[in-house]
Amino acid sequence: MAPTISNCYLLEEPDNYLAHKAFVPDEEVWFTQEDVVKGEDTVVKRAMEWIQNLAYTHDVSVDQTFIRTNQDTVTISAVIENPAQNKIEVTSILTEDCDTTLDSLTLYDDGLHGDGQAGDNVWATPFTANSEHTFDVSILTYNPLAEQFIKNVAHFTSIGPITLDG
Repeated sequence: MAPTISNCYLLEEPDNYLAHKAFVPDEEVWFTQEDVVKGEDTVVKRAMEWIQNLAYTHDVSVDQTFIRTNQDTVTISAVIENPAQNKIEVTSILTEDCDTTLDSLTLYDDGLHGDGQAGDNVWATPFTANSEHTFDVSILTYNPLAEQFIKNVAHFTSIGPITLDG
């Protein structure tokens, strides 16, 4: 075992040093005699089941790249595959260029929030800006198995329009 360069601890537990402590597994999986006889890897098999049942987000989009403050609405949407049909929560986090959080919004798949039809795997929500910003859109998908956070996958602005006078 190699020596550590430093020893860390949690702020709330300053006497509980973390060096050389084992990670506690989420789930204990062991080889079984039956699987070994069949030439199957129990651990890999369980890992594949876990991976194939995760909810994951893709195709995040906004229907407009420019909206007028307090007038226009942009719809933020994402396609979410949920093969195990787990209960999931989907949140869009809107930030500025310097990662300052401006707002967070819940996305829905109920057919009432610009998301198409209920249960079609398209999750969406409308948003109206009340001040001028350039918005970066990130999506947090939470389900009982794991979280997925995809950062800055869509962008829009409410800055402008610029009017030249004379």
